[in-house]
Amino acid sequence: MTTVSTSRDVLIDPFGEDTEPISQICKSIPGKPSAQTVWRWIVKGRQGVFLKAIPIGREYATNREAVTAFLNAVGDAKARNYGKNQKPAEKPAKRGQASQRSR
Repeated sequence: MTTVSTSRDVLIDPFGEDTEPISQICKSIPGKPSAQTVWRWIVKGRQGVFLKAIPIGREYATNREAVTAFLNAVGDAKARNYGKNQKPAEKPAKRGQASQRSR
């Protein structure tokens, strides 16, 4: 089982059979995010979670197991943070108040 990294210093096995460059693996992720988006998940993270990957030449490589663990961890982080930073909804103005003030 792959654990999800909250720091950028954890890497995956570069010799794993299922290790693929992000330009290829992004095509198999639901929603088909761009390679730039997957790169951002590796370098900057999302919701405090980083996608585990290894730099190979000018590109990063990862595997499906790491992507699955990352997406699950992001979903968990979103669920934990849901509603913490939301402002209460403003009450809508009563109909006609704005027009009465301008008269």
